[in-house]
Amino acid sequence: MSPLSTGRCILRVIVTLIVLTGMLALVGCHSSGEDTAATGTEGRSVSTLQGPLLGDMDSDGNPGVGDAIAILRIVVGLAEYSAFADVDQSGDVGVNDAILVLRCVVGLFPWPVDSPAQLWTIEMTPTEADLEIGDTQEITATGRDQHGEQIEFSPNWEVTGDIGTIAPAAATAQVLESTYVFTATAAGEGTVRCTDGTTQIAGQTTISVTDPNAQGPLRNIFFLHHSTGNGFIEEGDMRGTIDAINGGNATDFVLWDHGYNGEGLRNPFGIWTGDSYDIPNDNTDPDGLHELWTTDNDARREIMANHQVIVFKSCFPASAIGDEDQLNQYRTWFLAMRDYFDQHPEKLFIPCTTPPLHRMETNAEDADRARRWSEYLTSNEYLAGHPNIVVYNVFDMLARADDGSATANMLRYEYEQTHSWAESHPNLAGNQAVGPDMANFICEAALNYTP
Repeated sequence: MSPLSTGRCILRVIVTLIVLTGMLALVGCHSSGEDTAATGTEGRSVSTLQGPLLGDMDSDGNPGVGDAIAILRIVVGLAEYSAFADVDQSGDVGVNDAILVLRCVVGLFPWPVDSPAQLWTIEMTPTEADLEIGDTQEITATGRDQHGEQIEFSPNWEVTGDIGTIAPAAATAQVLESTYVFTATAAGEGTVRCTDGTTQIAGQTTISVTDPNAQGPLRNIFFLHHSTGNGFIEEGDMRGTIDAINGGNATDFVLWDHGYNGEGLRNPFGIWTGDSYDIPNDNTDPDGLHELWTTDNDARREIMANHQVIVFKSCFPASAIGDEDQLNQYRTWFLAMRDYFDQHPEKLFIPCTTPPLHRMETNAEDADRARRWSEYLTSNEYLAGHPNIVVYNVFDMLARADDGSATANMLRYEYEQTHSWAESHPNLAGNQAVGPDMANFICEAALNYTP
């Protein structure tokens, strides 16, 4: 080999060596991909002994890049053979000997290389686990020396992240390996960590715990209604509003709805499915809703099994509240319904106040009681302490204000389908006022509620 070729060869080797040194240093600064390496080099001393040490080519007592380069010079024939360059004691001098010195430089191997076996890592099996609450996982920690052989250590175990417990709970004496059982008790991310009591070298198992009973975000909406509610959905374009909400917020709300039993269930695409929940007596007035929610019936079972956000309303005839006894009866029924809702915090319930009556279909006293009924349902008296119940105020959206006028608390004039006779269904303008507002209210309530 010519001097020029030899020089280029050693230059390439030196550059490679420098790159290897950097890579090894990075590995030394970070834990291994399996999280089985010690978390630091505490307790690993670097020798400053003087004398003939394997790999100590400049005899300064410490490993260095210069020692590795000196070994590589022997490998490529630029320096004479030295027995101290055979670091791994293989009988020959090679690149692996230089790499072994570099591992000492960055703390990945003890110095001197022929020092007695010492604890170098704690190997964890498994290195990670995905569990559910109630699951157990056997975890073993094994002490390894610088050569990868088993070695005794003093294990101390702990759990981080408040996700579970380990048993036995106390530290054990010097062992080659230690096995504990982890029990998952709470959802979250954490670790089971084993640390040597003398050197503080540690290994850890990363654990993820999930709750099998936890449900995802509330996105499945069900709306039980009759004719007025159908106007909110169709002319008020509730599904179009929900689509816009999904598009703007990366959500996936869907709206199912149920009309009269003869119409049955409509899917999120607005198509009648031909199936019906068979609401008891096809009755969505307050007494019918009371029967639906406080008795054991198939309709309730199917609604609860299939939907997460449950919206329901009575139609405008329920605003004909003829006396105080009837108003008090409404309260009694809805309090009993609330008791059932309280038993199901995994669901969000959204009762609606009743729509107001046309001025030709009611009187001031009945309209006033309808107003007071809507105020009760939306009050803290009914809602406080019941986070899975929110009320949408249909009455307030459609009724004239309680302003002392002759038509106070009745269907607003501008929302009347006709001004000539008693027709209490709101017109297109009324439906277009309620539909988008109601859809936004429902979605916002679902986003804000965490079961």
